[in-house]
Amino acid sequence: MAIAGVVLAGGRSSRMGRDKAFIILNGQPLAAHAASVLASGGCNPVRIVGRQAALSTLGWPVITENGTDHHPLLGVNLALLAHPKGLVLVAPCDIVNLSVDHIVPLLSHGAPCVARSNDRVHPLLAIFPSSYAEKAATLAAKGAPAMALCEGLPVIDLPAPVLIDANVTTDLPR
Repeated sequence: MAIAGVVLAGGRSSRMGRDKAFIILNGQPLAAHAASVLASGGCNPVRIVGRQAALSTLGWPVITENGTDHHPLLGVNLALLAHPKGLVLVAPCDIVNLSVDHIVPLLSHGAPCVARSNDRVHPLLAIFPSSYAEKAATLAAKGAPAMALCEGLPVIDLPAPVLIDANVTTDLPR
């Protein structure tokens, strides 16, 4: 059974000052790049989750978030609810150098796990079972960090290059 892939693209992007999902890097919006990497790595199906209507223009199916809360675990919750049987690899749209080489070790594990790159755990680059949907919603309602959903999951070390999260404009490649 294939592992579904979902790109988290519904954040506020407040530190960046503009919507990260639509920042063009190497000719492609970050959210579309992440979706392409998940598909190329073997995820099937692949979707993007977020609240922006313009996500539908990126060429990937969209899971629409409602409401005004931007907690990332709400996106994880919707991703897991949309795939009620099996596993879902979630990835944030703002890892600017995400590649198939980063995805394959997670998919090869074939079970729930979380990524680590250069001794840093990336709680939003992980494979979750659909049974974690309610847990994700509960943690989000409590304001818990995304790392709380990963407690107890095996950690998978990813190959170089080290993952780069773009949180501010200076994090973007030049």
